[in-house]
Amino acid sequence: MQNNVIVPFLHSQPPSVLDWLSNIQEQTALWAPANRPQWEAILSSADEVFYGGAAGGGKSDLLLGLALSLHSDSLIFRREYAQMTGARGLIDRSREIVGSRGRYNSTEHVWRDVDGRRTLEFGSMPHEHNKFRFLGRPHDFIGFDEITEFSRTMPGSAAASWRQATRRCTPMGNG
Repeated sequence: MQNNVIVPFLHSQPPSVLDWLSNIQEQTALWAPANRPQWEAILSSADEVFYGGAAGGGKSDLLLGLALSLHSDSLIFRREYAQMTGARGLIDRSREIVGSRGRYNSTEHVWRDVDGRRTLEFGSMPHEHNKFRFLGRPHDFIGFDEITEFSRTMPGSAAASWRQATRRCTPMGNG
């Protein structure tokens, strides 16, 4: 029964996903899903994914893991940049995941050359007009950490305006 689901899924995936799955099996992947809900979010065929749950359920980790494992040019937002810093913040967690396999520019809030080919940018949108700040820059993954803290128009209008880098842009929000 499992092969009826797994084999068609594997045949439908691009080589980058198959490489990542192989790296998980070989225990060389930067990040691997920690639980079934994370796997379900990753395997979803939805154009947009909203992932919720209790504190400590892996919501922020999922955003980081997807950005650093399956996408080339990613952007993750928090409403305010200060919410990403400090102990247990997104940036510290990204340092734990990436280690020495990339370069972090703390002035620009960008990881570059993660595993030689990935970029992850951290952005903030404290005010409604900030949704236009990232226009015209290609991203193939846009994540909103704690999406419930954003206005209703911020994620939708922002994600709809950005150009895609290598394939369709995947917006994801958690909260």
